Parts: sequence; C-alpha cells; structure tokens
Amino acid sequence: DGALPSRMWAGHLNIAEEGEEDQMLFYWFCEAEQTEPSESPVALWTNGGPGSDSLGGFFTELGPFIANEHDNGATLRRNPYTWNLIANMLYLTHPTGIGYSYSADDVNVHTDESDGADNAKFLRKFFAAYPEFATNEFWLTGAAICATLAAKETAFYSGRTRVLARLGYHSCRLQLRCEVTDLSTLQCERSLAGESYAGTYSSQ
Repeated sequence: DGALPSRMWAGHLNIAEEGEEDQMLFYWFCEAEQTEPSESPVALWTNGGPGSDSLGGFFTELGPFIANEHDNGATLRRNPYTWNLIANMLYLTHPTGIGYSYSADDVNVHTDESDGADNAKFLRKFFAAYPEFATNEFWLTGAAICATLAAKETAFYSGRTRVLARLGYHSCRLQLRCEVTDLSTLQCERSLAGESYAGTYSSQ
C-alpha cells in the first residue's frame, strides 16, 4: 500500500539483431531513494548460474521489497537494507527462457558465450533507452559466479589497482563472456562487487 519509495521501471528490451526472432530480456530498474539518481551509480545485479532469476535476489536479498514468508510471498514488506538507497539498481533476468525473459521462437538453448553476448547487447540497449544514466558510474554486481568488472579503484579495494585489473578481466569473461574491450562503448566508470564464488578471483 502507498507510494513507491522511488521511481521504477519494469519491462522487456528486445536484444535481437535485424532479421532475428524477438529475444526479450526482462528487467526491473529502481532509482536511488536517498541520493540524487542523476549522480548515483547504476548497478546491474544478476543472480548466479547463469540461469537463476535475478528477481530472486530482488525479493529475498537486496531489492526495495522482501517477499513475506508467512504467506508464501503473496505480500511484501519494505527492505530497510535495499541497495537502491544509494544506487540506481538494475535487475536483469537472463538468459531467455528464465523467468519473464523469452524468445519468440521458443528456442532457449544457451552457452556461457551466447548468454554473455546477450548480456552485453542488453546493456547497450538499456543505456540507449535511458540515456540520462549513460554517463553515471556503473557497477556490475552479482551473486556466486556472476563476479564483476572493475575499471577503477573503489573504497572496497583502495590502492589495489593490480588486483582490480586482474579481477576485472576474469570476471568480465565470467559475467559477460567477452573481452574487456567489448565494453569500451559504455562511456562510464565501472566498479566491482560480488559474493560467494566471485571471491575466488580477487585472490588470484
């Protein structure tokens, strides 16, 4: 009940190339609540797998709402620890065939490489659709194997540029299955966050 804590958008972006059947990836985007959205980072969140719906993270961990256990998620409660207190959070359900993401031809056979390529397409489409956020600082975050790309030092890894560079390279390949240079079209700063298996790469 009541007003939403911040502006939100949810829907699909079609990542299909010209001549391909529609490939619709579902996302939920929440503006920052306690900081100015135009000056706050955009943080992409994906759950592990690939193949775990990121709405799981949204409704059980870090989204603005938590699904209530007593009624099997029929109602929600506010999450006082939501990450979008200070960040513009972007939750992506990928690949097609997971959650609300789908392909028109209903062929949902994916490899790590194809899933990563689709994620990169989605990011380009997203920032084209929301150009007002295209130059914000950008964080790639995720659970388990969805470790993240880093292009600058952060408060969490202050002074550890060499570690960040190696982690950025490995985690970009894990998360997006592409070379770091493939993200050069994103004209924004990039930072890292991850949990579980993602920690493996920060110690290498």
